[in-house]
Amino acid sequence: MGLITFIPHLLESDSVRAEVIHPLGTGANGEEKFETQIRIEARDAAERMYAEWAIQRAEDEGFDNFCPVLRTLPNVQLVGIARLRYRSHSHRTAAWLAHLRESAEIAIERYRKMVRINDSPLRIGASTQRDDFLKLRVKGTRNDESRRISPRSRSA
Repeated sequence: MGLITFIPHLLESDSVRAEVIHPLGTGANGEEKFETQIRIEARDAAERMYAEWAIQRAEDEGFDNFCPVLRTLPNVQLVGIARLRYRSHSHRTAAWLAHLRESAEIAIERYRKMVRINDSPLRIGASTQRDDFLKLRVKGTRNDESRRISPRSRSA
């Protein structure tokens, strides 16, 4: 029962100036329910975009986090960011949580839209994609024994 927990976050690159895209919850103690929901929706989208054997191979290699990412973000990383398990009840914390919830809703809807598009009969057999939104690839990460997320992710 520690005072901090590490929440995986998707970052736009491996740069020290990289911006957080969104958290990718694992269901761990100390994270918000909507963070876990992002992971569920991202995994669902990834599973519908890639062949079952490709996902299985990545799982066999130890990858357990899957998330579609834009091709325009070739160096996306999944990094564990420390967070206090017990947060203060202040205006700043409330504002941070409201912003986090808002960005989570956007991410959840984006992944749900990917699922709807990939389930569409029009999508089957399509050879080109018009939207950057659909130009995706799956990235996976490996967890070490401490359950912190590896700073580097590998393509599945």
